[in-house]
Amino acid sequence: MKLKSTFTVDPLEYFPYEIAEHILSFLPVKDLMRASLVNTLWYDFIGQSSNLMKNVKLKISCNMDRDYSRRIMSSIKKSTRNYETLEVERCAQCMDAIYDVLKSRKWNNIIITNTCFGTPEQTWLFFSLIQEHVKCLELSGVYVRHPYSDGTNKGFMFPNLRKFVAKNTQAFLFPEIFQNIRHLTQLDLFSNEHNVASLNAVMNFFKKNEKIEVLNVSGRVFHQILYDDISDKVPFRLKKLSIANVNYQEGAFYKRFYTNLIIFLKKQSSTLETVILSDWLGDDVLKAVYSLPKLKSLTIKGFNQIHDNVDYSDLMLIRNPSIKKMSIGVSPENFNILKSIIVATPNVTSLSILHMSFQFMNFISQNSPHLKTLSIDYLNITHIPQRDFFKNLEYLDVKDYEMCLKEFIMSKMFHDLTEFEQLLFFIMID
Repeated sequence: MKLKSTFTVDPLEYFPYEIAEHILSFLPVKDLMRASLVNTLWYDFIGQSSNLMKNVKLKISCNMDRDYSRRIMSSIKKSTRNYETLEVERCAQCMDAIYDVLKSRKWNNIIITNTCFGTPEQTWLFFSLIQEHVKCLELSGVYVRHPYSDGTNKGFMFPNLRKFVAKNTQAFLFPEIFQNIRHLTQLDLFSNEHNVASLNAVMNFFKKNEKIEVLNVSGRVFHQILYDDISDKVPFRLKKLSIANVNYQEGAFYKRFYTNLIIFLKKQSSTLETVILSDWLGDDVLKAVYSLPKLKSLTIKGFNQIHDNVDYSDLMLIRNPSIKKMSIGVSPENFNILKSIIVATPNVTSLSILHMSFQFMNFISQNSPHLKTLSIDYLNITHIPQRDFFKNLEYLDVKDYEMCLKEFIMSKMFHDLTEFEQLLFFIMID
């Protein structure tokens, strides 16, 4: 039997532009780049679409052979693809070629990692080529080999910069970067190396910038910059605050840090919707967080830092009905704190937890009636929950578990399964 030939039409020619673009937007970046190699039409369609190319990151590493790196950068200059994000790594060895790439188009997002500039002049030339158009600037492990100063403050403008990230970056760069920034909405600052000039630059920036909505900082940076006096002088109102890398300790230094944080939280209470505490900061800070009236999402980690000799059985938190999403990093010994947290969060609908025992699972099922999504990294159960354990639960994700197989096999729940379902269960645990 002879099959009839089927007439095929290129989808990009058949569908309207907006529909074809929307369909392709569901592809992961790697698959999207593969699709662009189908033919010239697909290459031009994908490469010239801002909506499709906005998630594509072009990475250049000068750690490879220098001549090979230069050939790659030469092809980038000639490419018609509408790249918006450029990441350069260890670019000190081929800086002249990097300059040409920066000049080739208007880059919206620049990421610089593990790069040591030779001189301040080299640094200033690099930033002068991107300052006019860049919207997101991320620096990680960026240094200047000879950070001498001739007394001239260059002061970059960055009129369109909205997000700035600095991790393990030399303090020499901060006065020039922060001097004229006025419209930043997100700041991630995890560089612990600060001198007087850099601290003053960041503090002056905080006093002038009204648009910051997201602030992610290390505990040391927070303590150095956002001390009690400056909390009254900052004009911005945050929606999200994240603090990390704080080792919970007693003493005057840490007591002042916790006091300043509580003061800052009170000043930002009218707008804060998300708080992330990557370390345990004490029950006083936790009480201040639960007092935030508009808080919707809360992440608490670092429970392993709690001293074993501290009794939290009488910890009382203000019930906060506005919190809908919660993430908890926990060890089994913190059951009293966990009970206080769950009781004070009656309307939580999404819960992510690092470790969960059957005791805690049972407590959550009885005190979180609105819970719909539950994500557990490690589940340790010695009893089998009933089918209606979580009545309203719509999604359950367990990455790893430990359970009593003997009890489960003897349970009514197992016998209610069909023979096929029982077989699948044994295949799964084999």
